[in-house]
Amino acid sequence: MNQSIQEINGTKELGNFLRQAREEKGIQQELIQQVTKIRMKYLQAIENGEFSAIPGGDVYVKGFLKSYAEAVGLEPSTILQQYKKISATKISETQEENPISSMEPSDNENINTMINFKFIGVLVLIIVFGVLLFYGVKFFQNKPAGHLNTDMNHQITPPMQSTDSIPQTNIPEETSTQTKKTMVELVEDTPEKTVYTVQDKVIEVFLEITQERCWISVKKDGEAAYEGTLRSGDTKSWTANEELVIRVGNPPVVKLKINGQDFGVMGGKTRNIIFKRGD
Repeated sequence: MNQSIQEINGTKELGNFLRQAREEKGIQQELIQQVTKIRMKYLQAIENGEFSAIPGGDVYVKGFLKSYAEAVGLEPSTILQQYKKISATKISETQEENPISSMEPSDNENINTMINFKFIGVLVLIIVFGVLLFYGVKFFQNKPAGHLNTDMNHQITPPMQSTDSIPQTNIPEETSTQTKKTMVELVEDTPEKTVYTVQDKVIEVFLEITQERCWISVKKDGEAAYEGTLRSGDTKSWTANEELVIRVGNPPVVKLKINGQDFGVMGGKTRNIIFKRGD
């Protein structure tokens, strides 16, 4: 990269700096997605410097930048420090362009408005109470003698409850079960090896060569199972009970599926891809 991180003054430049760091190390976006668990559209937004497209505000942006920097071998604290510097500059410029209007109401005006509303509310309550009191007194003055006692001695018969039972709605049982998705987790990714854990009874790995050719050797549960060169369009699959070790000569042309889950095209240089069955 020709540009120093300290020379970056905008989000577009910062995104371009991160993208160049990834490309110079030959790392595919798909691998960054697998390692960081960041969705592809947000990875693209980071590399385009469009941080406003990332939901969750500044906290999520910083978290994504830290994970991205670690994945491409950059110092996260340096990237975050430059991002904070860019954000602070942008806020300062916005405040200068949009000064606070002198026409906004003062604190005293707001307090006076609140007092006026409270006074009106109290006045309305007093008027309502006076009307109710006036008609209440007038009602008792006009009521015939003895009527009050009759009402008080009258026994109120509670309404009969219906003997009809409430129909019960039967909730149908679920007639189908969802297919349980195997948990596959990337636990280590270095230039020398990539390690996955598979939470399933067996490990099933499917490889497809997308272009050119690739040399591959395979060990299943500690025993040699295959060694040879595959060409564009060739496919291979292996199954192991505990561990499967595949040494890949040209990872960027290999498309990977683990227990039916598509992990896309690999990246990086020649290394071991290790699959271990989890507990």
